[in-house]
Amino acid sequence: MKKLISILLVLTLLMGLATMAFAKGELTAKVYVTLCSEGAFVEGKEGETVASFPVYVMDENENGKIDIDDTLFWAHEYFFEGGAAAGYASEKTDYGQSITKLWGDESGAYSYYLNDAMVLTDLNEEVKNFDHLTAYVFADQIGWSDTYTYFTAVPNDGICIAGEDVELVLMQDAWGTSAPLAGAKVFANGKQVCTTDELGHVRFKVEKTGEYTLTASAEGMTIVPPYCKLTAIDASVRSFSDVAPSAWYASDVAYAAERGLLKGVSDNTFAPEASMTRAMVVTCLYRLAGEPAFMNDNIFSDVPRGSYYEKAVIWANGKGIVKGISEGKFAPNAEVTREQLAAILFRYANYREYDVSVGENTNILSYDDAFSVSEYAYASLQWACGAGIIGGIGSNLVPAGSATRAQIAAILHRFCEAYEK
Repeated sequence: MKKLISILLVLTLLMGLATMAFAKGELTAKVYVTLCSEGAFVEGKEGETVASFPVYVMDENENGKIDIDDTLFWAHEYFFEGGAAAGYASEKTDYGQSITKLWGDESGAYSYYLNDAMVLTDLNEEVKNFDHLTAYVFADQIGWSDTYTYFTAVPNDGICIAGEDVELVLMQDAWGTSAPLAGAKVFANGKQVCTTDELGHVRFKVEKTGEYTLTASAEGMTIVPPYCKLTAIDASVRSFSDVAPSAWYASDVAYAAERGLLKGVSDNTFAPEASMTRAMVVTCLYRLAGEPAFMNDNIFSDVPRGSYYEKAVIWANGKGIVKGISEGKFAPNAEVTREQLAAILFRYANYREYDVSVGENTNILSYDDAFSVSEYAYASLQWACGAGIIGGIGSNLVPAGSATRAQIAAILHRFCEAYEK
């Protein structure tokens, strides 16, 4: 049998648990969570600012979907001292499933927004992968006058050009009615950069490349602070003539290129649809690791001395990140498959001692081609899917399919966002 699923998984399936996707813990989503109390972002138990923070959510309430209730439970489980049992609670009321404790507060003065829209149903509203959820305790618990705010018209998925003007809009929402917020002070990495005009326009210039966090404050009103993350890149990244600004992968290519993980195939082309080789992928990870020194020797006869990937392959093999395809052979120019990529990233994450427990129980049997996944790659694909690093293509995983340079850029971007903070 060319491809195998572990004996444990086969036995589980045969025991009639193929419907386990609806069991507790099997459904998984990556949700960006913001928690506020008294007009400020809360601070997690290890000092994290819980603002658009990625939270891996499972079906805690066992209702067959990921919902707001599940998301808030896991956000507290991760960040609140004492976990969800100490900081969060909900119960069935006349208004549906309702919050009874949020960030340790039991006042009953709470609100929550999903993807910047006020939720008019209850906590069982479904939440999808990569959604954004904000929940907050009102600072004004008499008039409930706290105003929810958010940035919109964010350029290119948060990618901007260093040295050029950045333009976006700050909005306010009062009980489901949205309008621009004028006269608000906007801060980038804690430094005020502008004041919004009468149309809520935010205009400022980012002088240097790097990561910028935007937030705001307003005089005379209590606002739920907005949050936006920008990545300023060098203008030279725009030189890729074959990467349209509107392409789904444009921000991913910019991210990978700016960090030197993926370079162009020429001065002005990126070749987004070209396939990636095993050598190219390993070289990307070697760059991501900072091109560390190593002591081990080359054991592969098909990895030539002086090749651009020689050091990367030797290093990665020595760290257990990659293996050969046979005794003494690495196949550097072979196209990397999606399951090979998952396995390589999984080993790299373990080498860096990242927490890979999230996603390890993800059910991928719902994909039509799950049984074509090689046994060695099954756990890696579970993790990659559950952590939101690699997604399916329609109803398939396509484990033996090749990955394009654009897809690799997107995967590296997601991986870095999740682990390389």
